[in-house]
Amino acid sequence: MKKLIFIIVLLLIFTSCNAQHKDIIVKQKKHLRMNIPNITKDNLGVPKLSDLVKAKNEKIFEKTKDSSKLLNKNENELVFEHNDFSYKYKDGKLVLIGRRKKDDIQKPIPRRKEHFNSPKEFTQNLQTTIEFYPNENVHMIRHWINTPNGYYPAGNWYVYDEAGNLLQHIDHEKYFRMSYYDVGKIADSYDYPSIIISRSFDGKNNSFWIIQLEGLQDQPIEPKTIIIDDKTGKVLFEMNQEEFNNFRGLDNMEQYGKQLYHLFESK
Repeated sequence: MKKLIFIIVLLLIFTSCNAQHKDIIVKQKKHLRMNIPNITKDNLGVPKLSDLVKAKNEKIFEKTKDSSKLLNKNENELVFEHNDFSYKYKDGKLVLIGRRKKDDIQKPIPRRKEHFNSPKEFTQNLQTTIEFYPNENVHMIRHWINTPNGYYPAGNWYVYDEAGNLLQHIDHEKYFRMSYYDVGKIADSYDYPSIIISRSFDGKNNSFWIIQLEGLQDQPIEPKTIIIDDKTGKVLFEMNQEEFNNFRGLDNMEQYGKQLYHLFESK
């Protein structure tokens, strides 16, 4: 099958899309990507429920001096914070682990110009969720990069069956070279108030960043969509709203994404 970039060009011709192909490389300082831990069912350390209850009860009693307020590990729902992770239990069984981790690699980058009611800087954090089966075996492990400009899947995702056998593993980062901050600097050069950033890949050699630019509320600014080749940093297309609505160049990636993530859908 031909590389997706050639497919995009052909589809643009066939659909009479007038997107502008900018034959430039955006020169800029490269920024570091966020460190995303590779958590699996085998290296996941889960504290004992009894230890979590004991530690929480010690804090409760120290604060209230009231033993009637102490927790019971068999309560309908319990939530604990421990070592930057949150643990959720239902009827004494672990159902969810979550964590939100700040970027400890790259400092936030201020926008070139402040816009009313818009984020003043580019910054990111990592959100991790680990879901469990009723038998308390790990079901799936997922990470997202959260930013003021949207969120997208990141890091290593795993999904297992109830017996603990691996069903699927996705390593998102192996498909990308650019960082969120690299793309944010490109987006900021267009001086739009609202910026949405996402990324996509086809599992082969094609990966892209998509920037959606808009005004806020009643601002008379025409929306614009930018598509960047992750491998080169080249701005491939700039499209207005009508051109983007007629653009079919990412359809293959969208279909690939639906197939890729179907085992990771929460029930």
